[in-house]
Amino acid sequence: MKRSITVPTVFLILVAGLLLCSFFEFLAYTDIYHDYVSKTVIQRFSPAVLSILPWWTDTKGEWWLANTSFLVRIILTMLLLILTVRLFFVYKKN
Repeated sequence: MKRSITVPTVFLILVAGLLLCSFFEFLAYTDIYHDYVSKTVIQRFSPAVLSILPWWTDTKGEWWLANTSFLVRIILTMLLLILTVRLFFVYKKN
């Protein structure tokens, strides 16, 4: 017997994805808050320090995660909106 995916199952998967993205985005922003000082600020006050900063001070991974999480949340929110509107019209006919 083939089992079809129901609308509530899709909703649960999308909401879980949104929740996971929010959690990772929170972690990324917290890490940036604790580790990040803009290189333009350092350039203004102490330009010689820029050359000795370690590679992880760029926080590239955290910014990538925050940007990717935002994009995924936008896509999942659009999908939820479309599914909700379709569901509304399906139940409105009945």
